[in-house]
Amino acid sequence: MGLMLLLCALPAAANGQQRPGHSERARMEAEVRERFEAMVQKELGLDEATARTLSDRARAFQPERRALAQRRRQLQRRMSGTGALLSEEEAREVLDDMTELARQEAELLAREQADLLEVLSPGQLVRLYGLREQLGHRIRE
Repeated sequence: MGLMLLLCALPAAANGQQRPGHSERARMEAEVRERFEAMVQKELGLDEATARTLSDRARAFQPERRALAQRRRQLQRRMSGTGALLSEEEAREVLDDMTELARQEAELLAREQADLLEVLSPGQLVRLYGLREQLGHRIRE
């Protein structure tokens, strides 16, 4: 499945420079990814070839998903506690950025769904999204 939505949101090392603990984090992400992919294969009843195709297709969306997640974090930081300190023009810019980000996220979701529906049935795709949500919830706890 690649790194699911939540793991895609984890920041990568800036400019290729590794931060302390980066290799440990990468190892843990790979471990979570492998377990998740095995669970998805079992839960969705996929054969090896279909599971591999699904993983490859989902992974193709990672760079854009990571970039959007990074933009969302930046926008959230910009809004945190500064709403009253922003000029009207800056506030309008934040609102416009929120709308644009939501549009881009919706477009990415639509493209991802269309692509994954070439591999999965609609029911399987809904189940996949449910599994992603469950994993994200467990990670946040």
